[in-house]
Amino acid sequence: MSSAVTIFSREGASSYEWLIQLLLTLGAAQNVSPFYISNNNNDKFRDEVTRCTFAILYHSKRRGRINIVDVKDSLYDNELKYLSEQLGRNNVIVVIDDLDDSSYEEKNRILGSQPSIKELTCELFLFSVAEKASLQHKQKENYLPTVKDKINQLGKIVGNKGDTGHPKSSSSSSTECTKIIKFTLIIVIIITTYTEVCQWYNRVIIYW
Repeated sequence: MSSAVTIFSREGASSYEWLIQLLLTLGAAQNVSPFYISNNNNDKFRDEVTRCTFAILYHSKRRGRINIVDVKDSLYDNELKYLSEQLGRNNVIVVIDDLDDSSYEEKNRILGSQPSIKELTCELFLFSVAEKASLQHKQKENYLPTVKDKINQLGKIVGNKGDTGHPKSSSSSSTECTKIIKFTLIIVIIITTYTEVCQWYNRVIIYW
């Protein structure tokens, strides 16, 4: 099923235009909106989060480092945590491109040094410079073999998970739990009272 996707990044939208077009081509999203994260637009960021059902945090190695979270001068600690809290872990992924190495080993290395990515999102996708270049072709047969499985998985995750909507906040969940507990206690009290009345009634009948 299609979903409303927002790509959040400190990069300009032109850096991930390939990703926007890919998601639309796969039919994984009804629309894909870019959002530029800066140090002074936190209110707009939070407002944008309410508009989407699925979030992609995008980062380019062209910045020089892979510093998403948990490391010195990390770029997205607060943003990634907020996305996960509001949308749910299964509705957030991280995409990093312009890499020299996009192997499974490199992915594990990044997840090992930046564990919050694994804790707060459902997947991390890596794309090398060559893989990204191959995705510029409209014919899938021109895609590099290493990229085909990635885009299939990407399409399935965004398309299948993105329409689950926003999770309830912790406060509302807590309120619901309280209501359930109260209701359960009332039922227990009613059953206990009924049992005692029945026992009393039986004792009275037997006495007479």
